[in-house]
Amino acid sequence: MTRRRIALTALLIMLVAVAAACGGKASGAPSGAAASSATQKDDGAGSVTLEVTWATPAYVAEDEKLRPIAESRAGEDVVLLHVKMNTHSVDLSKYDLAKISTLDGGGGPEPAIESVTISDDQHHAEAVLIFKRPAKASTATLIVREIGGVPERTLRWSPPPS
Repeated sequence: MTRRRIALTALLIMLVAVAAACGGKASGAPSGAAASSATQKDDGAGSVTLEVTWATPAYVAEDEKLRPIAESRAGEDVVLLHVKMNTHSVDLSKYDLAKISTLDGGGGPEPAIESVTISDDQHHAEAVLIFKRPAKASTATLIVREIGGVPERTLRWSPPPS
């Protein structure tokens, strides 16, 4: 009886640990809420968490993966958005972020100029979305469509970092 109780207790502890690692909502601003932090996260709907950082010059300087991308666009009036997607159940490598993303700085949604893949892992994808910089926007809204069966994911920066 004691061995059985120990085995059941160990199983319960493992289940709780797995649930804590895989479940729950991502921290940060809820989907659609405006926030001033350079990094925004959605709520993980459809078993996919989307984390996007508005890549300021200081942020780019600290990330060696982003520097060559930023340097290739030197002199252009663009915004770099560092996108990280994480899941345990959806194949993220099949999504073309440039085709399913828009950025609205108050003048209507603009399509991405380009998406540069950093990692196309099926469950932990990373890329940089490049957009034309919105003119004097007080709020910028990124909309990403149809990932993990979710029709639309919305992240807002108010004001957008510079």
